[in-house]
Amino acid sequence: MWSSTLPTIETFNDKLLRLPQVMEISGLCRSVVYKLAKQGQFPAQVTVGVRGARWSEHEVRNWVADRLANARRATVAETE
Repeated sequence: MWSSTLPTIETFNDKLLRLPQVMEISGLCRSVVYKLAKQGQFPAQVTVGVRGARWSEHEVRNWVADRLANARRATVAETE
């Protein structure tokens, strides 16, 4: 389950990404980004203005890194 943490010093250097950038980095389509976020399995969006939605680049990249690490652990476990 994905959980947000309190802001840290890295957060202040963080960029806010638009949905196309999130899709490119994560490899997910629009509907899956929103579905996983709603289920708490993907970083939540940050509302910017009236209709603007952005995502923390740091959180999205950490989410991808976690998925890669889990996949690698599963592969190693299967070969043992």
